Amino acid sequence: MPFVVRWPGKVEPGSSSAQIICLTDLLATAAAIVGDSLGRDAGVDSYNLLPALLDGQVEQIREATVHHSINGSFAIRKGKWKLINCPGSGGWSVPKPGSSEEAGLPLIQLYDLGSDAGETRNLVGEYPEVSSELMLLLEGYIQKGRSTPYPEYVTESGKKFMVRVDKSLGASIQKLTVETREFEIVNDTYDLGELDPVENVFLSDLDGDRFEEIYITARSAGSGSYGSIYGFASNRDKSVSEIYVPEPGEASRILTPAKAENYE
Repeated sequence: MPFVVRWPGKVEPGSSSAQIICLTDLLATAAAIVGDSLGRDAGVDSYNLLPALLDGQVEQIREATVHHSINGSFAIRKGKWKLINCPGSGGWSVPKPGSSEEAGLPLIQLYDLGSDAGETRNLVGEYPEVSSELMLLLEGYIQKGRSTPYPEYVTESGKKFMVRVDKSLGASIQKLTVETREFEIVNDTYDLGELDPVENVFLSDLDGDRFEEIYITARSAGSGSYGSIYGFASNRDKSVSEIYVPEPGEASRILTPAKAENYE
């Protein structure tokens, strides 16, 4: 389906682009137009299209596009290839789910849209490596709960933290890893294991040493009455160390009364 843009003075009249886009991209694009940025968990499948609209970028902005049918079946398109994770249409068109026309069809469909836009020739048997690549990509998107890259948290000195959240265990439990980049001596990945859903991620220099730390807060999905804080401190931008943050109930046991008064 074509996408038509009219933006006098910005988009060249009569120009065209081969970008594969999705309507979800309008959110990130509109945010970029007004100079805003999306939050960590906002627009997780939305890409900013301005490089293609204003600068004529030819390289694909999207890695791939995920489609979702009315009965819950998924499909994924990358370049000319489209993988459909069901034997029929997954919706109202023939062959409908559960119909006699669908019975006996391959469980996976693969089409070359460059030469077969009508999706008439299933190539899943001829290109198993393409099918495997697209299926792994789709499963990866589902696992991390997004198709856009994880956001980077960049300190004032240019050091980077990548917070990766695995949502494959459901809404109440997540797996969390923190990856560091650009530190001068050691960059590593820290596995925090299974924890409550992440509520917020932020950088701050709470200890006042002029090197920002990263803090991650998590809150229980049920009552929301239980929360945890995880942190990593910069060792003068050489490496990072995990910050021990005591549970609120531990404060009275491990801190002196004078110090406990300042614990929040």
